[in-house]
Amino acid sequence: MGNYVKNNLLRDESIVYEAKLHWFYWVKPILLIAILLYIGTHVYHYGYLMVIDSLLGDLLSPICFLASIVIFIVKLIPVATLEMVITNKRLIIKQGYISRSTYELQMSQIESIGLEQSFFGRIFNYGTISVSGTGGARKKTGYIADPLSFRNAFFDEKEKLSKTGG
Repeated sequence: MGNYVKNNLLRDESIVYEAKLHWFYWVKPILLIAILLYIGTHVYHYGYLMVIDSLLGDLLSPICFLASIVIFIVKLIPVATLEMVITNKRLIIKQGYISRSTYELQMSQIESIGLEQSFFGRIFNYGTISVSGTGGARKKTGYIADPLSFRNAFFDEKEKLSKTGG
């Protein structure tokens, strides 16, 4: 868990469940990076094709390599900065580091938790969680590992609060 949640817990608040991004989040970027690196190394090692202009051929390998680095960094930022936590009092979703987006709702303000799973999401156990709050507030977060456990932890905690009158 990151520092944001630790530093912003309320009095007598404790973490019940922390969601993580699933490894499947990396499948598309890794495939794209592999294709770019293949093209870049193919052009570099085997010379450029007759069709490719010499200037373009000289630039293609470094462009593919730099594009791969940029894709990796852009996709790493959400992995490193996402905090999605259910506490005994509220739900906290924080994304970003320099430009930060937070979504914090008291349990009583949450109307519904939605879950979307694609074919591969069902097979590999990941999905998109949608949180709807009172007043129309809505937040979607994708590639969450074990989304059913997240949803169940939320409903368990909400039931505990309703029994205690909190």
